[in-house]
Amino acid sequence: MDWYDPELGYLPALREGCPSAILSAVEGLCFPLFWGQRELLDPAGAQGPFLAQLERHLRAVLAPGRCLFPDGGWKLSSTSDNSWPSKIFICQHVAERVFGLRPESESHAAHASWQQLGCADWAMTDQCFAGVGKGSKYYPRGVTSWLWLEARDSAT
Repeated sequence: MDWYDPELGYLPALREGCPSAILSAVEGLCFPLFWGQRELLDPAGAQGPFLAQLERHLRAVLAPGRCLFPDGGWKLSSTSDNSWPSKIFICQHVAERVFGLRPESESHAAHASWQQLGCADWAMTDQCFAGVGKGSKYYPRGVTSWLWLEARDSAT
């Protein structure tokens, strides 16, 4: 991947002019997981160099000041406090299942707090700004992403 910037240590959101770190670079790996195509995720396989670069990226962006909020919650972009828990949960699923990177317990506590406290006046909220619900209340994507991932886990 020629987008990888060794000086930054991750794949910037855009090739030039935007050094923003983004978590979602790994999100698409949920598809081979869901489809049961584990050979595409084999670090010794044909995609090994690509996977290694994505793992380096993921480990580099999961740092305070990049894609972690002060409370330990995962942040989709280093340059925005707008985060969507449904997308975060898919990235966490990929991090754990593909790269063996288990999210810190603080992240789970933070995400639970976002829903229980930051979104207390609403039901499940999928648009949070630094842990406070701002939009997409009652949004089904949070539930459907969980069901989607749960269905795949029970099938394997």
